[in-house]
Amino acid sequence: MTVRLRASPFRIVSQMILNPSIPPALGLLLELPGIYYGSNAVRDILFEVPPMDPVALLWAAGILAGVASLAAWLPARRAASVAPSVALRTD
Repeated sequence: MTVRLRASPFRIVSQMILNPSIPPALGLLLELPGIYYGSNAVRDILFEVPPMDPVALLWAAGILAGVASLAAWLPARRAASVAPSVALRTD
């Protein structure tokens, strides 16, 4: 990822959040068939929760998306607070 010297903090943050957000989003999409076919394997260990409970699946997906977003946003916020010329000078 290259950042120009005159890049705005918004552009830096948006680039740093978009790039790390792609793998978790793809993981969620690719895991949906695995959840559907693997639900019978965990049927015995679930207590009063059906294997394809939409509320539980949405909570799990939301937690994963929230943690991935937070993990991308914290470094992006810090990077946006540093001037690009200062960051290049220290590299």
